[in-house]
Parts: sequence; C-alpha cells; structure tokens
Amino acid sequence: MRRKRAVLFNALAYAVELGEVSENPVTLVKWKLPKVSKEVDRRVVVNPRQATELLGAVSYVGGYRRARGRRLVALFA
Repeated sequence: MRRKRAVLFNALAYAVELGEVSENPVTLVKWKLPKVSKEVDRRVVVNPRQATELLGAVSYVGGYRRARGRRLVALFA
C-alpha cells in the first residue's frame, strides 16, 4: 500500500509541476496503515472434507478431451 501511495503522490506532484493541478491532494489525506491480523479465521479456511469435495466437483468441469477439469484440479490442488 505504501508503494502505491508513493507512486500516486509522485504522479500528482508531477501534475503540480506541470500546472495541471493547483496542489497535491494526497497531502491532505490522513491515513494510517491498517492493522494486520496474524490469526487465520477458521470459518473461511477449507477443511479436508470440503477440499476433497471441491477437487472432485472441479474435475467434472468441461469435456474429457479438453481436459479443463483436470487442469482445474491441478490448479486448486
């Protein structure tokens, strides 16, 4: 997020130099980095039974000749 804000800030600073904008509006925004939770919410994580069912269901997507389902199984696995 810091990098994206820095890029936006510099782009708007350049616009100020060119006279396209009167002042850089990013300087007016007060923003703090959000707190990051290091704990995983177990309600949103797939359990082993759900993972097995998901891989089984994904394997049936598309036709056998196109192998779309087998590719998706490899992707999700």
